[in-house]
Amino acid sequence: RSGQRLTIEQLCNASRPISIFIQAPDGSDAGDMDLSCHNRYDISPTSRGDYKLTGQECEKADAWRGNYRFRVSVR
Repeated sequence: RSGQRLTIEQLCNASRPISIFIQAPDGSDAGDMDLSCHNRYDISPTSRGDYKLTGQECEKADAWRGNYRFRVSVR
């Protein structure tokens, strides 16, 4: 629904930074897409529709292998 708060945050080890990219329901970038290590976002208010989230290893940090976790909450 519109008017909510979308929070996304990395939960794992900070020595393995990730970048989270967010696409709004209208296809526009809802977050900062400059390829920095963005591992937390708050989007408020949200728009009506589905957001697309993509997580990946941060390209500006040292390379690493393994798993990562992030939490998504909408209120």
